[in-house]
Order: sequence, then structure tokens, then C-alpha cells
Amino acid sequence: MVVYSTSNSSNGVNATLNWSEPVDEDFQYFSLYRDNELLLNTTEHLYEDSDIVNPYAEITYSITATDIHENESVPLVSSVSFVVTQAVSVDTFKVNMFSLNIQPTDMSLTSLISDNISLMVDDNGNYFYPSYNVDQIGDVNMGEGYQIIISGEIPENMEVTGIPIYSEASIILNANKQNMIPYLPQSDSMAISEVFASYNDNILLVKDDDGKFYVPADNIDDIVTMYPGEGYYVYLRGENDLEFSYPINGLSRTEFSDILETERIARTPVHYKIKDTGISHPIIITDISGVVEIGDELSAYANNELVGAQK
Repeated sequence: MVVYSTSNSSNGVNATLNWSEPVDEDFQYFSLYRDNELLLNTTEHLYEDSDIVNPYAEITYSITATDIHENESVPLVSSVSFVVTQAVSVDTFKVNMFSLNIQPTDMSLTSLISDNISLMVDDNGNYFYPSYNVDQIGDVNMGEGYQIIISGEIPENMEVTGIPIYSEASIILNANKQNMIPYLPQSDSMAISEVFASYNDNILLVKDDDGKFYVPADNIDDIVTMYPGEGYYVYLRGENDLEFSYPINGLSRTEFSDILETERIARTPVHYKIKDTGISHPIIITDISGVVEIGDELSAYANNELVGAQK
């Protein structure tokens, strides 16, 4: 018996069970049990359990076959846990973007993040500032990305346990606003060009906390790949809000994404070393003149301070 799970729109979990078809001529029906309680008798060999009350607890399924003489077979047993662990890395001396694609049992900030978090902000201007006992955020919103700053000089590696979130949930993107969105898919990565393919006409730009940008109107794709644990800034064109969701059954990064990633790395400056602060502003050069060749590095200064560079 094979058991696999999918998240549902109610932020719960469905379990799909699949077992071998009957081979005996005197077969009558299968009996499927969940934690020793009968779910149903059936002649099918596939069942979706959408009535799981506590997805955080381990569940034991068992199935037997009964023949026309009412002889019931020895049960075939399979135990399943839907709880997974998500690892999230947070850098020092930087405004990190953070999100979760799992739902913990306790959504409060104090139960999820470490004592090294000195500041956390959402895109509505709410703050979590523990040094001053300020908590305007309360529970983590699974439809939000967050800015995080940690204290100390050692990067923070957090682990959060919970059940997978419904990755096709709708996220409202507001016009005239810096929206901060989470990465919800359960895949370990996804090409950003696939994620926003249906929304490119509405997207002004997307940026991450490494200073990389996705600007579809200008065919700029420095982000290439989106990852779990990361959050992303999204800016819209025009005056209308947008209902956004990740693509259904979206694929992980493809061979084409790998090519784009190789090209992005090749554009990384070598001569100029930029301190990554997590705060960035795009400068899009549409035309350039003078003695400039492929492979040259361009730098940007503000008040005689080096603030950006690109090859």
C-alpha cells in the first residue's frame, strides 16, 4: 500500500492511498481502516482520505481483503506522518527576506523564531521588536513574506516543523505598494519566469534580498530561481490590485533555468566587491555609449561610496 499526501485549501492535508488490485477469483471487497477504525468497504484500489482531523499526529492505515466466504486476510499496514521540517537560513548584517511554506501547530512569532531576532517587519508596517516588547505582528501570516534582522555575528539556521501549506492559495498584491510574498510551493525551487508567466503584464519588478531583480518588460531575470524560506518583493504596474497564486503543479527549475543561472553568475562582478545589505534599488541601463566591451564591469556610487556593480 502506498500513501502520499497533498495539502488542501483548508490548510489541512488529504491522504491518497493506492494498493494492488485483487487477483483471487473469490474476492469480494477490501476493508480500509484508519487507526483501527473502519473507513469503508470497497472494491476499488484507490482512496482519498479528506477527513483527517489532526494532521500533526501519525496515522496508521491498514487494509484487508475479504472473499465470498467472509474470510478476511491479514491486514497490510502502513503508518504515515504529514509533519515535515523546513530549514531557514538568516544572514547577519543584512535585511533578510523570510517566509514559510509549512504550517506549524503554533503560529505565534515567539514560538517560531529564535532569541537572536532583533527586528521583524511585514509589508503593512507592523513590527516585532522584542527588545522593546513590541509585537504588532502576533501570528505569522502564511500569505506574507517578512523582513528579518538578527543580532550577533553568526548566521542563524532555524528549523520549523509543521504540515505543508496549500501552495495554490491566493495572495492579494496591492498596487502602489511594496508587496512582500512568501514562497509557498513544496518543490525545492521554481523558475521565477514560470511563477509569473501569467502575470508578466501586471508585474513592474520582483526583487530578492540579494539585490537581484526580475523585470519582465525589459527581459531582465537576475533572480532566475525562487527558493523555500525566501521572501520576495513584488511591485505592480498600474492602479489595480492583483490576485496572485503559484502555478498548479509547477515544475522545479529546468535545464533552461540552469543556463540562465550560469549566465547570471557570469555577470557577477569580480573587481568590485559589494557589501550585501538586503536593501537594493534597481538601475536599469537601456543605452550606453563609449568604449565598452562585453566583460567590462560597471559600478555605481552614491556620495562617493560604492553601492553597486554589474559585469
